[in-house]
This record gives sequence, C-alpha cells and structure tokens, in this order.
Amino acid sequence: KPIQHADLTGKPAEQTATPPVQQMFHSLVMAIAYTLITRVDLCIYCISLQRETTAPTNLHVRRLNAIVRWGQRNPLSIRYYKMRCGRRIRTCTDAGFKREELEKNATVATGRAVRGAVYVRMAEGADATTGHLIDWHCGSIKQVTRSTFTSEALAAIAATDHSMTLAYTLEEITHGPR
Repeated sequence: KPIQHADLTGKPAEQTATPPVQQMFHSLVMAIAYTLITRVDLCIYCISLQRETTAPTNLHVRRLNAIVRWGQRNPLSIRYYKMRCGRRIRTCTDAGFKREELEKNATVATGRAVRGAVYVRMAEGADATTGHLIDWHCGSIKQVTRSTFTSEALAAIAATDHSMTLAYTLEEITHGPR
C-alpha cells in the first residue's frame, strides 16, 4: 500500500522527509525488497531506492509510491511450463560504472560499479526460445573500478563462475552425484 501521510501534501520534492515518513519509507522499501523473490522486474528500482533509506526526500517517497502502484496494477505470476530442457544455461550480464569526484584528502578518484545477471535454463529443439528463469543477481562490484571495461569484465567473470555452479547443480539433479 503506498505511503499516505499529511507531511507529503504540498511539500517540495527536494525537502527531506519527516521522521515518521522516513520510517514508513524504510518499511515499504524493505517490503518491496522482499517481493523481489518473485518480482524480478522491480529489482533495479528497489535497489536505487535502498540507497536513499538514510535520508529520503519527498521525491524518493513519491517514486516509491509509483513503484508500488505499478506493481499492484501489473501483477505477475510465476509459471513453469513443461518443456524438454537441455543442459544449456543462457547468461545475460551487464554492468554500470560511475566515476566519482575526488573525496576530501583523497589522492585518487573512487569508482563504483553495479552488476546484474540473469540465468535462464533454455529449452532444446524447435522451442529454443523458451526458458526457465532459474536465478538472477543484481548488486555492487566489490572492487573499485576505474573504467567501464573493468566493471563489465568483472561482471562477466562473476556471471561465468555462477553459471558453472548452476550447471553443476542441474547436472547433479538430473543424473545424481558421481
């Protein structure tokens, strides 16, 4: 349910939210984070708002309300159709990089990067465009990066490592331990 509070009415978007609204914001962001178990489509929006939980503005509260309303208007359900599955896992990965300015008393600019990946078990034969979403990941890259190439390379390496783990797991489920 979206946040409705008298402190939001007619207030400028840049103004920091009042403490009761901040508490409701934090609670609702965590509730949205819990729905990410089944609502992967809301992931990027939830993560961007989780960064604002210490001092959200009225604009952040309005954006969160928009996400909640959109999620309610567009419900999703998970359906796993029966399909002949091969042992192929398709991995799609992406990363983003943001160069930050020099911090006080710092000699080097810091760079932060985020990465995401989707892991899909693909069908075989004529229905090769169908797949089951078996895992996904979205988070920050732990190493400090200085370029987009580095962040993309680190994301690809992490996605490949995780793909191998998923492939081994699916093999063991299908054929048992060896």
